[in-house]
Amino acid sequence: MSNSSSDGNSARMLPKSQVIIRRPVQHRNHPRAHVSDDIADSTENLQSFGPASAPEASLTMDQGDTGSAEETDQISHLREILAPSQVPGVIDWGVPLAASSPCDLAIQTKLAQFHALKQDSDHPKHFNDSLMSNRSFRNPHLYAKLVEFVDVDERTTNFPRDIWSPDDMQPEWFADSIAALQKARSEQAASSQSKRTQINFTTSSKAPPLNPYDKVVSRHSSRFHPYSRPR
Repeated sequence: MSNSSSDGNSARMLPKSQVIIRRPVQHRNHPRAHVSDDIADSTENLQSFGPASAPEASLTMDQGDTGSAEETDQISHLREILAPSQVPGVIDWGVPLAASSPCDLAIQTKLAQFHALKQDSDHPKHFNDSLMSNRSFRNPHLYAKLVEFVDVDERTTNFPRDIWSPDDMQPEWFADSIAALQKARSEQAASSQSKRTQINFTTSSKAPPLNPYDKVVSRHSSRFHPYSRPR
């Protein structure tokens, strides 16, 4: 009896495994307001409309083509408006025609070399990358190199020289002159301190004798210490 009762209790204590089957969620359309019967009938008719809608589809395609044509016409119209006006007596604003003579062989060889370096599968190199990695063209040397290359006078002015001249610079305005002046002043200050030989000392005045009464009062007024020796 005891074994059967223990088996029954253990069977009650062990939980049974439950299998949960989840069904896929079905989205149902819940209209927020009442839909009239006319609208419902029209939607059903549109859904049941079959291959006969091909003419309407072609109509929409034609409308899209007309829209793209209108955009192209608008772009061409903007280009015509933004184009500069022709110079009278000058063809194409003085831009020369393409040269019909053959290109220089040296230039062709150089361009072929650049294309070969760029199209190398193992170690491709671009001319701009090699130019940027050159130490001579790093900032701030790049600006000076470009100004020197295009031969531009960046210190010129439109004012008359008698009013203001950018070349009218005094020698003491430059950085090296200012640094030399600061160095001379610091050396002069250091030499003036080294030449100082006489030092004035002040004599200390003799302190007045202490009053013994004040000493006794201070001793009694101080905090009592049990291990202090009497003086």
